[in-house]
Amino acid sequence: MTEQQPTDAVGTDGQSVSEAEGVAGRARLADWLSRQDPEFPVSADELAAWSVERRAEFLVFVPPGYANQVFLVADHGISSFAPSQQRLDDVLAAARAQR
Repeated sequence: MTEQQPTDAVGTDGQSVSEAEGVAGRARLADWLSRQDPEFPVSADELAAWSVERRAEFLVFVPPGYANQVFLVADHGISSFAPSQQRLDDVLAAARAQR
């Protein structure tokens, strides 16, 4: 896959993400996750199976299988939320407000 080709991780309302964006986002997310719990470092390669889509200025990462935690990656920061408890639109608005 070249950098110009989108990945196949597109959600219902999201936009596709280029391979380069996905790689960069996974690297940032892996670094953030590793800082959250230094005893369990995470590599970007470990996140390769996670789906990713774009929602406005955010990359939305979803782990494979059933996961009740989704991650938002943006230039201004990273956050997570539980989709069983919060709507994506509400979380996006809250993340924007934290800039």
